[in-house]
Amino acid sequence: MSGTDHPTQSNFQSESTASGKEFEDLVNEDLLSRGYTILGNNVKIPEVGINVDYIAEKDGVVEYGEDKGGKAGNKKRPGAQRTDNVKKAICNGALLKTKYPNANYVIYFSAKPKKGKSSDLMINTAISAGYVDEIRYLEYEMNQQKRIEQLNFSYFVSENHEGKPALYMCGIDCDEPEDGFTKNDLDMFMEFLKEQHSRLEASENNQHQYPLFKEGFEMPTAKDENDG
Repeated sequence: MSGTDHPTQSNFQSESTASGKEFEDLVNEDLLSRGYTILGNNVKIPEVGINVDYIAEKDGVVEYGEDKGGKAGNKKRPGAQRTDNVKKAICNGALLKTKYPNANYVIYFSAKPKKGKSSDLMINTAISAGYVDEIRYLEYEMNQQKRIEQLNFSYFVSENHEGKPALYMCGIDCDEPEDGFTKNDLDMFMEFLKEQHSRLEASENNQHQYPLFKEGFEMPTAKDENDG
């Protein structure tokens, strides 16, 4: 390995892990949206003695990265608000860069540090020292409404041709490359459908209450009542 600028593919070992899978999926989606090819997740670099959460490549540039997620609650701090998350991620970058100074090292966090606090200062110092090339923040938890809106379709509940409550969805097109559903899209869409199933059940119990999903949303007229 001496004389190389970064580890080659034959020098790392991919290992699977269930830990942090949800945030890992979000990071993988971001990498793909940036045009990267993911070479491996939870990758061991034996000669450095570390694991990185992913290795990806774009136009001959290899990126090594850490995913530091975590959800707020129960006195838990998410992302870069946890100093141990920040320390571990920076330490891996320092070790990697000591062995391979030209390696591109990126850290993903699910939340930004509080300005002026220890985590914020450590991140700024690590970037200045060249241990970290980039910090990226991904929103770990979005409410369902916001996530569904990103799928770019509209929906409402109205009576169908039989006078029963029915869910109508407009604008779901999956025939263009940019319209394809990712795994995360499908996961959230299935959750959305489960919620609408419960809403339809409630509507059937009281047929004059049709739950709407956006405040101020005006009930449209169904183009075809048979499509509900």
